[in-house]
Amino acid sequence: MNHKIYFYIASFLLFLSIPILTQTTTTNTTLTEPEQIREFIDSTTRLRCICLPSLPLQSCSYNMCVVSSYLKTFIENQIRAGMKSDEIVSKFEHGFGESILQDPVVQHFAQEGNERMIQSLIQGFGSNIQAKPDSTWINLSLALIGGLGLLGILFYGLRKNSNLKAIEKKIKVRNNDPTGTKLPSPDDLEKKYLAEL
Repeated sequence: MNHKIYFYIASFLLFLSIPILTQTTTTNTTLTEPEQIREFIDSTTRLRCICLPSLPLQSCSYNMCVVSSYLKTFIENQIRAGMKSDEIVSKFEHGFGESILQDPVVQHFAQEGNERMIQSLIQGFGSNIQAKPDSTWINLSLALIGGLGLLGILFYGLRKNSNLKAIEKKIKVRNNDPTGTKLPSPDDLEKKYLAEL
């Protein structure tokens, strides 16, 4: 019994650590110059992921959000063109204008028919694109809800285990009951079944 409790507690603690373990501090980029990489990391930590707004763009992987990965490539292109992170963040908020229509990422969005994303890049996403709010509280809230769910499962499992033990105890009492209410054994049931065939 003690091993089960330790297992549940370890599982619960591992579950609580998932938001912390999934936060990344590095980002894959095709940029090679250290200054450009710093600008890229600064930009992507200050902008929100399009699909998962509780995460900064830096922590948003291709598997989580394809659009955000294209936006990372777009940011790399802007850095190669000489933009700094402050300017990139400002333009994401207020718009890049139509000068970005020749960017390969924007052309890809056009081929895919994603006009909404193109218009957002041209006109700006607004102040909500900035990752100002700390996502820690959102992650802690999700961890708390998950933790309560795991505790519920733990208590259900313990209660079910105690109910099974009570049923086993009743069966043992019935099998040893001198009043004649003894339950048939599996061999007796098999013989009865075969006799009916």
